[in-house]
Amino acid sequence: MSKKLPQDVIDLWPEVFKDNDPSCETVNETIKDLLNDYSDEIYNIDFKLDTHKVKNDIQKRTKYFLKKKK
Repeated sequence: MSKKLPQDVIDLWPEVFKDNDPSCETVNETIKDLLNDYSDEIYNIDFKLDTHKVKNDIQKRTKYFLKKKK
């Protein structure tokens, strides 16, 4: 299973995902650094989840898993 982030996520926040192929660890460290650097200026963080995409991804992986088990 790939731990790559989708390109649309990388494109939306290029200053965080400078690398085209960031590892999950790199992403976590970069976000921590940004939060530390800008902690005096950040008042809130809006977190959005694309539930439609999550649902589709889960359905796709479930179908793949079920086919593989046969």
